[in-house]
Amino acid sequence: MRDFVIMRPDLEQTLSFRVLGPFEVLAGETPLRMPPSKKTRALLAYLALSERPQRRERLCEMLWELPDDPKGALRWSLSKIRRILEAGGRDCLAADRVTVAIVRGCIAVDWVELREATATLDSLPTERLEALAARLRGPFLEDLALPRCPEFEAWRMAEAAQAEATASNLLRLLVERTRDEPARALRHAAQLRAYDPDDEGVEALIAELRHAAPRHAPRPEPESAPAPAAEPAPAATRPTAEAGA
Repeated sequence: MRDFVIMRPDLEQTLSFRVLGPFEVLAGETPLRMPPSKKTRALLAYLALSERPQRRERLCEMLWELPDDPKGALRWSLSKIRRILEAGGRDCLAADRVTVAIVRGCIAVDWVELREATATLDSLPTERLEALAARLRGPFLEDLALPRCPEFEAWRMAEAAQAEATASNLLRLLVERTRDEPARALRHAAQLRAYDPDDEGVEALIAELRHAAPRHAPRPEPESAPAPAAEPAPAATRPTAEAGA
């Protein structure tokens, strides 16, 4: 398991939250060590995607049952979450006796970035679309299923459905944008298959692109004929002494 990264408080940075796939948090390019408690990780993800402060009472009801001392469990989880957020060099957890929130400017969330780009996908340059597609690592919070927490699970599944539809639209657009470069389009089509595994049209598209890719591959430059070897210079002849000299 990766260790915590201890950051200097004077070096503030935005923490990157990756929820499109297995949940992880990065400080710069370095993944932070996540709490072993699945519910603590779920709470962190939920707060990261909440647009407003959440009441402590509701968080307790969502993640903990009464016999588990929900208030104590919430306090313990928040202490672990605060330690993770401190890796950004500042206090990013806003908590009082009633509500809890993560300060918006402290984090960047891949799903939020993709969701905000949805309205303008058609107008974005292809390179920007490919940068967004590179963030797609799998289903939304795929490692945080909590079937015994129905309210959290309902939220997770709703977000997952929206994220899957958005990812599919993005990848289909990329395939159309890059059809003239079959090898490039094939990468996006293969990624699309993970989101639409039962779509026969996607399988046909992949087969078509695989067939076209070799024909569009750049041809190697013809080898130039070797330069003719230089003829050796004639050996110098020593002048012969004239007879009787």
